[in-house]
Amino acid sequence: MAETHPPEIPEQLPPVGLDEFFDLLRDRLAPPAELLTRETFAALLDVGVSTFDRLRETGAIGPRPIKLADRERHQRGDAV
Repeated sequence: MAETHPPEIPEQLPPVGLDEFFDLLRDRLAPPAELLTRETFAALLDVGVSTFDRLRETGAIGPRPIKLADRERHQRGDAV
């Protein structure tokens, strides 16, 4: 008769508090925001905000942002 071994127990993760667990769960389940501020959009492009503004003024980056209640937002899809 073949010898059976107990299943291997995976390496334990460090203990996580309930708040950290919910933060992790929210990050995994929530889709990323589709409309971004110019600061977030610049960070996504890995450029500074002033460089982003300059590139946008010269037309090197497009399309134009969306205006919502006197605030400009950029679509995440435009960065890819």
